This record gives sequence, structure tokens and C-alpha cells, in this order.
Amino acid sequence: MKQISVDFNSLNSEPLDLVKLGPTNRLPVSLEDGDLVWIYDEGMIVLARVRRQGDFWMAEPDWSSVRQTPPDLAATNQ
Repeated sequence: MKQISVDFNSLNSEPLDLVKLGPTNRLPVSLEDGDLVWIYDEGMIVLARVRRQGDFWMAEPDWSSVRQTPPDLAATNQ
């Protein structure tokens, strides 16, 4: 399953409660509406469903899947 480094602070901007992944033409992975991906930062990793909104990809986290980010994955997020 694809893993995408994110900034969870983007949950606080419009649209609320969605993690902003970035422009559709700038992500290092290819995505399709409805894909399940792991999104992570230095502290946690969460399963999320992606959806396209205009020219941006958004992710809706499944908070029941929250885990601590594994050390080897956190090290790649720098």
C-alpha cells in the first residue's frame, strides 16, 4: 500500500478534517479517487481514503487506524 508523508496541521484549513496531500501533478505517487493509502508524519501513521478535489488530492483519515510511526519510516520523513 502506498505511503505518503503529510503535514497533519493541514487538517485545520478548509476543507476541515481532510489532510491536504498536494497538487495532483506534484505528488511522488500516482493516485486514483478512492485509493487507500497510509499517511504519516514523524509521530503517527493513519490509514486514509484519497479523493480528488479540483487540482488537489485530499485524504480522509480513518482515526481508528492510528499507529505510532515506525522509526524506519519516520527517518525517511526528513
